[in-house]
Amino acid sequence: MNLVQPQRFWNWLKDKLIETFPKRDYNRAITVPDYVLTDTMEEFNYRLKQKLMSTLSPNTDNIKSSYEQTSGGFLRTFESLKYTKKYLKCVLEGNESIKEIDSDLQDILEKL
Repeated sequence: MNLVQPQRFWNWLKDKLIETFPKRDYNRAITVPDYVLTDTMEEFNYRLKQKLMSTLSPNTDNIKSSYEQTSGGFLRTFESLKYTKKYLKCVLEGNESIKEIDSDLQDILEKL
């Protein structure tokens, strides 16, 4: 390899692979995303997450501390999680600024 240099060796190896496997499906080695987000969409997702977390923070802190006292194993905790999600969703649906965001999002959804 020192004699022919690495790049030349690599080119030879690559040509041999293409010659041996001319119809190789390289998509198996490359992940192609089904979609990507624009910078604006990523910023929106980030800000929405921050808004939701700050809105729900007092409630989630109380729930987390009460879960520390939960007994009854995994199934009991999983059941509690279902009700917790419903409760937090109700908290969001009662918040005026979240209602406004939802309304604006509904307009955007209609455009899609």
